[in-house]
Amino acid sequence: MHPIEPVAREAFAAGWATSGGPMTERVKTACSAAVDLAVEHADHPRILEVTIDLGRLEGLWAKLYERREQLIRSHIGTIAELWRNALAGGLIADAIRRLRQSDTGAGDRQETEAIAAAALAALPNRPDWLPLRQAMRDALAAGQAEGATSAKATAADRSGGEQPDWDAEFATHHGTLATQTALWSDADTWLQRLLARAATALGRALHQPDASDDELAAAADQSVDKPVASTTDWAVTTAIGAGALAWYQQNRSTSIDWIDAGDGRVCAACQTNADNSPYAPADFPPLPDHPGCRCIASAST
Repeated sequence: MHPIEPVAREAFAAGWATSGGPMTERVKTACSAAVDLAVEHADHPRILEVTIDLGRLEGLWAKLYERREQLIRSHIGTIAELWRNALAGGLIADAIRRLRQSDTGAGDRQETEAIAAAALAALPNRPDWLPLRQAMRDALAAGQAEGATSAKATAADRSGGEQPDWDAEFATHHGTLATQTALWSDADTWLQRLLARAATALGRALHQPDASDDELAAAADQSVDKPVASTTDWAVTTAIGAGALAWYQQNRSTSIDWIDAGDGRVCAACQTNADNSPYAPADFPPLPDHPGCRCIASAST
């Protein structure tokens, strides 16, 4: 063991501790890489300062991702529950009954898909749709507030400034979004996407000519629930990216990096976006790049 290894490990840990971030597998991997870097450059007079900085930065990213994942999970749970409430009242049973009364009885794919689409098209006219619409708007507002909060935190880290109080910063940004009417239109857009994806899934589930009514009902229930998590995740992640970019533009950032999640799930498109950084604000690629994307925007200057 090189004599600097334990010292570098302590230096990284000290930097991580100042960030307030969680200890994750990514942080542990980064620690090993930072120690290896310290060993390689053991003679450099500032290598331990660099190691502390790396620990702090990794802690910051860990905190950012932890907060983001908690936010997304929370809103998925709320929207999933309200979605089930909106679907209650025999909607699936009515669709199956209409299917059985049709000439083909689940044998014709186009007719099955049309019945599924018609069943879900009635949802926005139900009283239970209003709480669902409010929940989607709340999710988008929270996403934008979190995006602005993380943008300020990463900008402070890059400039060597003091870290903001994340919760207080979130509350401030969230408060400014309380009366933003554009979020209602955005919420409707995302809910229409959810309806379209659920209708497609429901049509496929009902296209089983040999299935019993109970089997169709079970498959239908599972199918209409499936798109909720992925659509909500995508909606909130998009709002986070929009909130971050808006903060950078308001604070006159001229150069923005695409930062990938740094794990094994980074796709080729996101890697290309990261490799082509930095971007002028007007040229920054759409974020997220795809459903499930965990990349973020971070101002260079």
